[in-house]
Amino acid sequence: MGLEHIYQLTTGGSYILRVTLEDWAGREKYADYSGFHLENEQDDYRLRYDQYTGGTAGDGLEPGTGQIVRNQPFSTPDNDNSNGGNCAAGHRSGSWFDSCFHTNLNKMYTYPFWGVVWSGTYFKTSCMKIRCTEA
Repeated sequence: MGLEHIYQLTTGGSYILRVTLEDWAGREKYADYSGFHLENEQDDYRLRYDQYTGGTAGDGLEPGTGQIVRNQPFSTPDNDNSNGGNCAAGHRSGSWFDSCFHTNLNKMYTYPFWGVVWSGTYFKTSCMKIRCTEA
């Protein structure tokens, strides 16, 4: 969909973000976040949300490890905004990085660590979905 479209869609509304993950056995897990929106391009599409509201995957955006994704700007290999070196170039992906490992929903499948990463656990697939909470 693209970051600019997500920014425009979530500006001025109230949205829930659901991150859905699937393991190699086909089991799904999810995590929900209230108040989700992105900032504009000048703020590097910074990820904002109010709070983790539950789910079976745990909180992968603000875990207890000190690697916090909340309020992070989006990084790409040619536009590094991470705190741990150029994480996007190192992982060949764009994401909201604090440091380079704990959560990366756009990670390339590379040996020996296959799949996307959520709270330090590898999954086969990930999907970010948003839902408007206003009637």
